[in-house]
Amino acid sequence: MANSSNKKNETKKPVAKIVVAAKPVISVVPPPKPEPAAPVKAEPTHDAIARRAFEIWCGEGYPHGRAAENWLQAERELRA
Repeated sequence: MANSSNKKNETKKPVAKIVVAAKPVISVVPPPKPEPAAPVKAEPTHDAIARRAFEIWCGEGYPHGRAAENWLQAERELRA
């Protein structure tokens, strides 16, 4: 009976419980891609307009008094 009495006198050691918490799920979402910008058309330079106006003038046979009309036509063509 010595064995049975020794078991009663033994103190139980506390059992450590290990709790494993689930790791939070982190999803990485890339930022949205920016919309492609519409191409910006540069304004024609003064020299480009002058060259085109000269081409128009030459193509018409070098008439006098049409410089303003040729210039405006060159601007319209180069901006289109």
